[in-house]
Amino acid sequence: MASRQGASKGLGLASGAYGRGARMVTHASRASSTPGCREVAVVGAGAAGLVAARELRRENLAVTVFERGSEVGGTWVYTANCGSTASSSSAYHIHSSLYESLRVNLPKEIMGYSDFPFLENSGSRYCGHAEVKDYLRSFVQHFDLESMLEMNTLVEEAEPAEGGKWRLRVRPRGDQEGHDRVFDAVVVCNGHFESPKFPQGVGRENYSGSQLHSCDYKTSDDDRFVGKRVLVVGMGPSGDDLCREVAEVASKVYWSGRGFDRFDEERLRSVRSSLRGNIILRGNVASVSGKVVTFEKGSEDPVEVDTILWCTGYHYTVPFLKGSGAVQTERGRIEPLYEHLFHPKFGPKLSFVGLGFRILPFPFFEIQTRWVARCLSGRCSLPTEQEMAAEAEAFYGGIEGEGARVDMTHCMDGVQWDYLDRVARNSGGAPKLEDWKIGLYEINRVKKARHPKEYRDLTLPEEVPLMEKGAARAQSFLAQLQEL
Repeated sequence: MASRQGASKGLGLASGAYGRGARMVTHASRASSTPGCREVAVVGAGAAGLVAARELRRENLAVTVFERGSEVGGTWVYTANCGSTASSSSAYHIHSSLYESLRVNLPKEIMGYSDFPFLENSGSRYCGHAEVKDYLRSFVQHFDLESMLEMNTLVEEAEPAEGGKWRLRVRPRGDQEGHDRVFDAVVVCNGHFESPKFPQGVGRENYSGSQLHSCDYKTSDDDRFVGKRVLVVGMGPSGDDLCREVAEVASKVYWSGRGFDRFDEERLRSVRSSLRGNIILRGNVASVSGKVVTFEKGSEDPVEVDTILWCTGYHYTVPFLKGSGAVQTERGRIEPLYEHLFHPKFGPKLSFVGLGFRILPFPFFEIQTRWVARCLSGRCSLPTEQEMAAEAEAFYGGIEGEGARVDMTHCMDGVQWDYLDRVARNSGGAPKLEDWKIGLYEINRVKKARHPKEYRDLTLPEEVPLMEKGAARAQSFLAQLQEL
């Protein structure tokens, strides 16, 4: 079995724009941990797991981060290999859901953690995935997190143990069998961009052409797209990006989404005017048979396509918790959870960071993990198990009572600012997300709707004052680096 120090070697942590070898191992005022809570396991070394480790250590807790891959960064570790995790023979296989051309859809000024801003590195405010990976590797180096990391280590199982603890069965790569480790708490940060989701009941199995999920898309230079008639299903960021990219090589692209019929005329005009002439909008897919696809909107004629690219999202999965009976994931959400974060039965000893989507991700994770860490250290407390369970049940009941989709439970669109304020308030007066970041996020959202093709390369006048706040933050950070 590899030692903790040996397992963390060879990370090749980047220095880049963040300064070679610079570390800032400063901590907030430390609180004594609550009796019986000292050792914490974090599952996953992506953007959520890394900031969780940093916040937990700031609360004087001993942290071990288990990462089954060989690199930190989670979903931001790009590989050109196709083939989903389900088809891989290796349990340590990390399937990259990134595509080669991917650029972030948020400006860098607001993407970073509160005390570790993105620095100018590429000349673009909307950087590529490689720059985000470099940022996360630099975060590990800057805050001296390497010793907490156990890389190439699979968490096979986690279950409650005696004395309110958690037993984890972990298996370092190369070991034939796993071994048990005991912790006081588990913070789940395993992401939700790995297990592809497909529409049910449309006859996908009857399709006779080529089909793939966006998680397996890498480039448009592919025989399945070049010169072909392609259907792209899904209106999220991937569907938007990939329908445009595929249209550059395909003979025709049909872009299908359940939301186009809800757009007002101005929004539809904006979308249509931004598209190449060979892209045609369609409603939601109703059925697939042979190579023929029909749509729910009756006035739209069926079309024949050679390839279907499903940009239809992902399932939430926590395979290492399946045997514990702690949570359910079958309905497209992780339940039961209080505030999308804590399991009512286990309180802060079992938490799930980063389940929300349509969010400002890294700050969202940071604010959540600060609450988790402070609860585990005893700086703040949660309601009783019964109160948390009742609130979770009421929340779920409200969703179902409104007839909303259950798989949108963790969607934070329109509610994330109130949510983050509440989390910060419940964290014992922890810092809130700055107003200028919220303002820039909202401007970006409107800009993307009005200029869907070129928004990444467009700066609006109203952005400039807020961008200057971000630049000032970065300059202050650089000055700190130079003093180290």
